[in-house]
Amino acid sequence: MRKNKKISGKMRIAVYSQIFLIITMSFSFAYLINEASKNGNINDIVIVKKKSYSMYNTLLKALSIFNKLAFRNNFVSAIEGQDLQTGAYTCPIDKDGSICQEYASSDCAEKCAVVCLPTTREQSAMCKPGTCYDPFEGTCQAGATKAKCEQDSGRWFIDPFGNIPECQAGCCILGNNAYFGTKRQCERDSAALGLKKDFRPEINTELDCIIMSKSQEEGACVFENEFLNTCKFTTKLNCLQNIKGKFYTGILCSSGTIGMNQTCKAQQSVKCVEGKDEVYWFDSCGNQENIYEGASLVQKAHSANDGKILAKNNSCSLIEGNNFLANQKTCGNCNYLLGSKCGMKTADQFLSGITADAVCRNLNCVDESGKERKHGESWCAYQGSVGIDKTGVGKKGELMFRGTDTVGSRNFRKVCIDGEIRTEPCADYRNEICIESQTDIPGGKFSSAACRINRAYQCYEFNSKEKQGQCEKNPDCFIKHVEVGSSFKFDICAPKYAPGFNLEDRGEGVSAICSYASQKCQVVYVKGIGGWDCKANCECETAKFAEQMNDLCISLGDCGSKANYLGDFSKNSKIFKSNKKDKLGKEIGAKSKIRMSNNYINGLIKYADEKLYKNKFIDAGNLSKFYAELGIPGTLGTAGTPEDKTAGVVSMATTTSGMMGTAWLLATKSILVINAAGQPAGAAIIFKGSFITSVNPGVAAAGSALAGAAIGFAVVSMLLQWTGVGRGLPPAITYGLMAAGAIGGAIIGASLTSAGSSALASIGLVPIVGWIILIVVIIIIVIMKLMGIGDIKKIYYTFQCNPWQAPTGGAKCSQCGADGFQCSVYSCQSLGQTCQLINEETGNAECISVAEDDASAPIISPMKELLPQGYSAEQSDTGVRIKSSLNDGCIANAYEAIPFGISLNEPGQCVIAENHTSDFDEMDQSLDFGLFLRNHSLPLMIPSLDSLGIESFNPNAKAEQNIYLRCQDKNGNKNVNEYVVNYCVKPGNDTTAPVIITREPYLETVAFGITGINASVFTNEPADCKWDASDKTYYQMQNNFTCLNDFEQRELYGWRCLGEFPISSKNESLFYVRCLDQPWENDSTKRNPSTQSYQLKFNRVANPLKIDSINVDGQNYSFDTQIGSVEIIVKTSGGLDGTARCGYKWGNDTIDFYETWTREHKQVFPTYSDRANEITVVCEDLIGNIAEKTARFTVKFDNEAPKVTRIYAQSGTLTLVTDEESTCYYSLNRQEQCLFDIENASTMNGEDVRVHSTSFDAHGSYYIKCVDKFNHYPGDCSIIVREGNYETQEL
Repeated sequence: MRKNKKISGKMRIAVYSQIFLIITMSFSFAYLINEASKNGNINDIVIVKKKSYSMYNTLLKALSIFNKLAFRNNFVSAIEGQDLQTGAYTCPIDKDGSICQEYASSDCAEKCAVVCLPTTREQSAMCKPGTCYDPFEGTCQAGATKAKCEQDSGRWFIDPFGNIPECQAGCCILGNNAYFGTKRQCERDSAALGLKKDFRPEINTELDCIIMSKSQEEGACVFENEFLNTCKFTTKLNCLQNIKGKFYTGILCSSGTIGMNQTCKAQQSVKCVEGKDEVYWFDSCGNQENIYEGASLVQKAHSANDGKILAKNNSCSLIEGNNFLANQKTCGNCNYLLGSKCGMKTADQFLSGITADAVCRNLNCVDESGKERKHGESWCAYQGSVGIDKTGVGKKGELMFRGTDTVGSRNFRKVCIDGEIRTEPCADYRNEICIESQTDIPGGKFSSAACRINRAYQCYEFNSKEKQGQCEKNPDCFIKHVEVGSSFKFDICAPKYAPGFNLEDRGEGVSAICSYASQKCQVVYVKGIGGWDCKANCECETAKFAEQMNDLCISLGDCGSKANYLGDFSKNSKIFKSNKKDKLGKEIGAKSKIRMSNNYINGLIKYADEKLYKNKFIDAGNLSKFYAELGIPGTLGTAGTPEDKTAGVVSMATTTSGMMGTAWLLATKSILVINAAGQPAGAAIIFKGSFITSVNPGVAAAGSALAGAAIGFAVVSMLLQWTGVGRGLPPAITYGLMAAGAIGGAIIGASLTSAGSSALASIGLVPIVGWIILIVVIIIIVIMKLMGIGDIKKIYYTFQCNPWQAPTGGAKCSQCGADGFQCSVYSCQSLGQTCQLINEETGNAECISVAEDDASAPIISPMKELLPQGYSAEQSDTGVRIKSSLNDGCIANAYEAIPFGISLNEPGQCVIAENHTSDFDEMDQSLDFGLFLRNHSLPLMIPSLDSLGIESFNPNAKAEQNIYLRCQDKNGNKNVNEYVVNYCVKPGNDTTAPVIITREPYLETVAFGITGINASVFTNEPADCKWDASDKTYYQMQNNFTCLNDFEQRELYGWRCLGEFPISSKNESLFYVRCLDQPWENDSTKRNPSTQSYQLKFNRVANPLKIDSINVDGQNYSFDTQIGSVEIIVKTSGGLDGTARCGYKWGNDTIDFYETWTREHKQVFPTYSDRANEITVVCEDLIGNIAEKTARFTVKFDNEAPKVTRIYAQSGTLTLVTDEESTCYYSLNRQEQCLFDIENASTMNGEDVRVHSTSFDAHGSYYIKCVDKFNHYPGDCSIIVREGNYETQEL
């Protein structure tokens, strides 16, 4: 007995120790897991389920409110259909005469005077930049469009940089003056002045021309006029060639040396000279003398210079130190480059000591800020903020910005010219932006500004998959990062300088742009002990959601809630709350915590304060770099079912609990042995290998206890998981319940051995205690389940971004232009709904309110003509009832969209609601994106009876549906009473099989060499579909499609079914498709199968796409300018039909050709340098065939006239050799000498050759000019041969 008691004591100690370890380890384990979950080591976040197929948020046809985006591969696709396509359509000539304007596709036809082009301005042939040459004026306009050039009767050339012979500029000498222009300009101006044309093409810069004109010999020209000698101060060339007088170099007409001082008396007046900067003395004959140097005798004598010309640098100095006007009152030596020029005197700028109107005027200006601006300086002016503003930083350091341009604002360029500030508007609607650069100069900075095209519309394109990496390369785009929460964040490419929209007449295209920012967020709640707790996307229930989404909205253009340029805020974004994913729900109230804060709204209004942004400008060279992956994920805003925070532990316990006890027993080499009576033996025997080993009973008891603990732990864990209760409990309670289960299981497990039973009994525990613990835990879990602990509730918040609307009325119309900037149609419309610009083209434009006396709300009428055949509309005092000619007047076709609309007697903004409301402002949803229109679309999406909670199988069931409607006009006059659109819904028998509407890919032809293809068909109703290689019934077909046939999975073309098809080596692969409707119907006899197969054909092209030729390959090009324009022409064949999209590689990118999607693709390159060049062309057709080819060519520049390298006379023949192929002309007129025109000269033998000859008289004078193929020739002679001797600087 003693021995047994001793053994019993040891067992008691062992059992106590093991139970203690199990209990403490359970709590320790729970604690460790809890701490790990806090540190993020356990996956306790809401899981967002990834979908393996592309999703579309389809158009909500019932209300035409959302023009949703198509999500593909986690990128925002370009807007499809006619809304945007490539960002905009192009109008070659619109109705107001503007050339090559971009409009949203749905607006273009109405605004355009000709047919709209379905492409961007840059890709339109009529709008490509080229060079326009005016053959009458001789002027050239580089970068002109073909449409504008032909409208103005010009000749258009494809080169956009003016690199054509007609535009080759040279120096035109006109008497004492000269300018840099074309040959035709020189001909016209010379003829108008009665002068002989003197055009110098070899002078190829304006500065050289100015220098040459300044360096012409000047002096006195004495000639006979009406039998008397008279004098004119002019150039030697003008004197000899035009006046035919005697020329005295460097002598004034008032000089005594030529005997004219009595006729032309010196220093009689002070004037300005046209074409010169300085103030000059004039003699009594009106001839210019030397620069004015003061009125004293000494000063006058110095200026007279004994009747000789006094050089500018020997005359008085206007400047002292940094003061460029220090001697303004006594010196006329003005310096235009330093900011002074001869001009009319003013009250504070005049010459002292003499009566004269001229003075060296200060050409600088003082701007509106009191800042001095240099002559020639230009700078930008804005009506408020421009560009983007930083709003925050994402959790991973992503920079967050928003657009700041206000509605109605415009960019302006100001320039200081001759002491006056001129204001030049950039293109309206922010189609152009003003850019500015600053250069350091002594004493400050010098600004230069220019208006350039705003390429904002390209930013929308860059959200397509094909152009996803180009956003940051366009200086007019930026990456807009939205990060409301960890499950609601995305990037999108948005305009850095948001374009303006026509506020009076906008179509769906504008609404489609704004709808980029219309997104839905799913917030998930889980019920816990203390009530409902938010678990996912909780930030979407805060102002953060409204403000960040509005930031995106206003960055897209004139969208959302923002201010006009006067600071008047207009709310055009809404947030709706719904408990159903496919319902828009109710608009949130004014006091909701999701509303935008007053501080946020004030921040938007501040963007209109131009005083805050006077010193800011768009840097001409600032290319901001943003790097990110673009696209709104297809699962944006959704959240999966939340798991409880112990999900990882539950999963682990479930899979491992059954093994823990066994693993422990094996580790201790023990196994439980059951005796014949079914009771465990006191000591176990284990067979291991060929040995039999006895195991201590205490150890066996410990193994049983641990196995029982694991099983108890698993049972509780699985209950928490299966019931969902675990996700609603705090971790401490969850782990406590699992620990209790482990304790109960341990007690039960220990009781299964005699040693364990004895140990439990010694401490007062009986096996039933373990069962009680487990039962209590299970009861607690069941009660919690009944209380709803762990239940899930989903709430959907939809942010709706609508086009911006001006405030109602027109109280501020008259303030348009009051800020000193030009009032335009756009700025006028932004100030009020009734504001209209009148007298626009007269110079007396005025913005007025055109409906000040209107006090009546719009009158609403039904547009009956829109209803399809079989439907009618019955009007009443309260609205209209839509009736069907069948089915007792009710509509039977569920999910059908019936075309309908309303018309107003004046433009109005209309809202609707599903239930009665007291006034306009309480109604939920806007028609046509909140636009003020006369006609509003209101298609009726017929709901099913099931969706209304009515049993649709009951043939007598029907439901009345009402849509409540109110409108307001531009003056804010609103309908008091609701206008009701009523119809009833009644089920009809579904006896028609599903119809396949279309397929994807749409083309039957597929790429060369492919062996399989993924394709889809779209049905007009939810259906299951099958396919086979032979025509069979639906039930006989062997291959199933994967069909997305939930009602909410409807896409643009219907319900999608996806399949994978093999493509044979033969030219055609043919498959047959049939479908079965009503996939929710269990009774197959009620379902309607297709009776005819839809044929799905694929034709694999016989040949790959091929680049046949690149015209520049192996070519050598010569150009006559500093910039060579090479037109590359690529020809393609094979593939689909030879038509392809071609581009050239530029770094890691491929840039589309200007002309492509044809068989002949064209691109002009203006900047190829004087060297060997290489270009790689990549082409791809519609079905995915790709071809690539590299071309190599060389470029050489020739901008000099031919040079004579050798000359000789032999046997009466004069022969000369030039350094390039050319044609040589000669004149024998000794009076004209080198001033002869080659058009009237004799041609030497040989055209476009290097050796030239003509008959030769050794006693004659031969003035020779040689011209190359680029029309380069010297203004002077190439060579002069006089009596057998030659004169030239070219040898």
